[in-house]
Amino acid sequence: MAEHFQQLTGMEAFFTNLDKKGKRILNFLKTVFAQKEIEVLESLLKLANEKGRSSGCTEMIFLAFFDEKEEHMFHYVEKTSLAEEVEMEDVPATPCLIVCGSSCFTADCFMLSIDQKIVNDDITAFSCAICLMFGNYYCFNIHYPVGLR
Repeated sequence: MAEHFQQLTGMEAFFTNLDKKGKRILNFLKTVFAQKEIEVLESLLKLANEKGRSSGCTEMIFLAFFDEKEEHMFHYVEKTSLAEEVEMEDVPATPCLIVCGSSCFTADCFMLSIDQKIVNDDITAFSCAICLMFGNYYCFNIHYPVGLR
């Protein structure tokens, strides 16, 4: 499914360009918008603190910049949680990432949930996890939650 989504949307080019142009975009956000957008500034500070584990940090900054509500997109569980141990009552019915750990910046494992059911329990990169989540909205024609628009 990830390969199909990448072919459909050109995500391979996205990741290549993100590596090439990410620093310039981050600098732009930091200098132009960070004074106005506290969440962007906080994400930039997290990025600076987690520099050694920066996979997915750029995506998190974009989510903060566009004012996405983290609680609608991510559900946090213990780092060692297995899929069958996740309590699904608090997980939204819309596609949601279950983060195994206390932060998207430091997590080594993510799970994807749709309709409060885990459909993938072994996603190792935040970039892939976020693409799969948005890919499911697209592939299954699921309406994006009003609170996140």
